[in-house]
Amino acid sequence: MSNMRTFKELLAGAKEKVKSSGPMRMAILAPSRSEHIEAAMKAISEGYIKSIFIGRKNDLIRLGSDSGFDIGGSEIVDSAKPAEEAISLATNGKIDLILNGGIPVREIAQAIGKKEIGFIPEGRIATHIAVFESSKYHKLMLVTDAACIPSPDAAQKIAIVENAAAFARLLGIPRAKAALLAAVEAIYPAVPVTMEAAAIAKMSERGQIKDVIIDGPLSFDCAISAEVAHQKGIKDSPVAGDADIFVTPTIETADGIYKAMAMFTKALAGGVIFGGQAPIATSYEVDSAENIMHSIGLAILASVK
Repeated sequence: MSNMRTFKELLAGAKEKVKSSGPMRMAILAPSRSEHIEAAMKAISEGYIKSIFIGRKNDLIRLGSDSGFDIGGSEIVDSAKPAEEAISLATNGKIDLILNGGIPVREIAQAIGKKEIGFIPEGRIATHIAVFESSKYHKLMLVTDAACIPSPDAAQKIAIVENAAAFARLLGIPRAKAALLAAVEAIYPAVPVTMEAAAIAKMSERGQIKDVIIDGPLSFDCAISAEVAHQKGIKDSPVAGDADIFVTPTIETADGIYKAMAMFTKALAGGVIFGGQAPIATSYEVDSAENIMHSIGLAILASVK
C-alpha cells in the first residue's frame, strides 16, 4: 500500500477496500445535525456503507427531512439508549463500524471503556486518533489522544504511540515517526512530562518499542519544522520537521489542537476511536459534513472486515 498523503487518497483507499469486502455495516449513532445525515447519505450513495440509524425514530426522520433527506427507507432502531445499542451491536459482530453523532466523544469513550461490556479486547486499549490535512504541512498529521485517556502515564503513552503507529500502517506508513509533545523541547526535571518523553524516546532508540521512531520532548513548532528545531539547537532528530504522529501530554492539548486546526486553520480533518471491536468514526461540533465523511473513511480503513 502506498503512503496516503491526502484525504482524497485516503477515501480512494477506503473505496478500494469496500470493493472487495462489500459496503460496511455502519451504525449511525444519535445524529443531531444535518452534517451527520449528509455525510451518512453520501457514504451510502457512494457504496461505502450500509446504514443502521439508532436513536428516537421520529426525531431521526424529522432531522432527515429537515436536512433534505428521506431516511424512512433506511433501517432504524428506535432506542432511548443509542450508545448502548450501538456498542452491543458492534460487540456482537452485527455491525462493522459506528459513526458517532450527537453524543459527546468523551462519553462514547467512557462507555466503551467499561470492562464488563467487552468492546475493547483483553490486553488492548482504544485511543482517539485525529487526522489532519493542511496546506502548511507536507503530509497527513495524526494527533492523539483527544478522547479516551485524559492524562496518560508513561505506560499508557507507549500504548497510545503503538496504537497510532498501527493505525499509520493502515495508511501506508510502515514505520511512522512520533513526536512526544511538551511545552518545551529541553529536558527539565521540574517539568515531569519532559523526563517521561526522554525516557520513552530512549526506549525507542534501543529498540524496546518496535515499528515506530519516537523522539521527545519536542515542542509543537519543533515537531512540524526542522528549521525551527535547528534554530533551537536540535540538529539530529529523526522526527523534528517530519513527524507523522503527534502525541500530546493530556486530553486538553489534543482537543485544543483538533478544534484549532478545524476551526481556525481550516485544515481538513477526521477522527476515529481505534482499538475496539469496531472502529468509531467521530465528529465534533466544529466538523463539516466533509470532515465527517473523512472520519467514515478512516473507520473503514481501520475495520478488520
